[in-house]
Amino acid sequence: MPRGRKVNSSGEKSKKLLQEKAIELFSQFGYHETKISDIVKAANLTQPTFYL
Repeated sequence: MPRGRKVNSSGEKSKKLLQEKAIELFSQFGYHETKISDIVKAANLTQPTFYL
């Protein structure tokens, strides 16, 4: 059995939400002007969630 970290469905949902919000903010403010804190705030998640 392969070893590795399993990603649960809520993790996948958070990842997708973060990606969607990042795209929205990048298109609105640009890649270099968008902060990680802006993305997690728009997604209503915590910053550690972003790094997980």
